[in-house]
Amino acid sequence: MAAEERTYKSLEDALPDAGQVRRLNLSKRALTNVPPEVERFPNLYHLNLSHNQLTTLPPFLFTLPHLEEALLQNNQLTHLPAEINQLTHLRELYLGDNQLQTLPDLSTLQNLEILILRGNPLPPSEIARAKAMLPHAMVSG
Repeated sequence: MAAEERTYKSLEDALPDAGQVRRLNLSKRALTNVPPEVERFPNLYHLNLSHNQLTTLPPFLFTLPHLEEALLQNNQLTHLPAEINQLTHLRELYLGDNQLQTLPDLSTLQNLEILILRGNPLPPSEIARAKAMLPHAMVSG
């Protein structure tokens, strides 16, 4: 399997091929922070950080220029930074089963096709606001 098609499942395997890594799965690792090494994958388009213990997302995550799919469900996220809007290529954003109570302005994410929010303590007004900001996306709350 070519490096660009491979899903790397550890940083140790991915780091030697940093420029070629397009898919990285760090799910179910009991991570409390996003490893800073993730910033070293400039061509990353799929990042799976689901089923960890993340409470915040670091600023460098929003500088990944090609990120299209972010799986962040089943963590402990309480806040989604406004910098999420820098991920203009984002097509799929999975945020289900976190602790989000509000959402930032997501209107610049015009490529977003899927936004999963279910399992968060978001009030119905926040779900409605997300749907209004992203009329072309499938928003599941």
